[in-house]
Amino acid sequence: MLAFIKNLFGKSVEYELFTGNQRELEREKMYELQNKSSNEIWIVAGELDHKFYNDTFVNIIAKKLKTIPCFTVNILFSKDERLVHEEKIKKILKENEPLCTLLKAEAFEGRFAMYLSEKRHPNHFGIVDNSILIEKIHEPRGPRDVLLVYNYKKLIEKYKRYFFKLINEPGVKKLSHNDFQTIAV
Repeated sequence: MLAFIKNLFGKSVEYELFTGNQRELEREKMYELQNKSSNEIWIVAGELDHKFYNDTFVNIIAKKLKTIPCFTVNILFSKDERLVHEEKIKKILKENEPLCTLLKAEAFEGRFAMYLSEKRHPNHFGIVDNSILIEKIHEPRGPRDVLLVYNYKKLIEKYKRYFFKLINEPGVKKLSHNDFQTIAV
């Protein structure tokens, strides 16, 4: 794997590779990046696992949005594909209520966005400023290898374009606080 990475980048790039099921380490690395961030966060998640997108995550994001006027966060995710839209909204609110409150009354002037996809995208990643965490394709909540690449703008730009492609696909809806207000839990 390491030889492949060196060939892929073709230059000296700082990276870390986590193998197997090291969710705690992956979470801590992502929190570390987010705490240091000053510009933007882009995430394509699986099902917005509440163990990963928890109060710590929400507090980091909220602090950045409150203190950095141009800071932006965009998250694309899915929920159980078998559920209808209203059931997905209920589940999101039940499992991720603190995260949903960041949408409240456009509190951050549109700088925080959540996109719900009808289908689970297999390629999960998180961009924080000029670094990216990429997960190997895996089953929901299953073990995965993770590659964390620091300060590689060309790769970041490629994944941002991919993010925009995904949110413009059919079956993706940008959520608002109203989506959660109209659904009784």
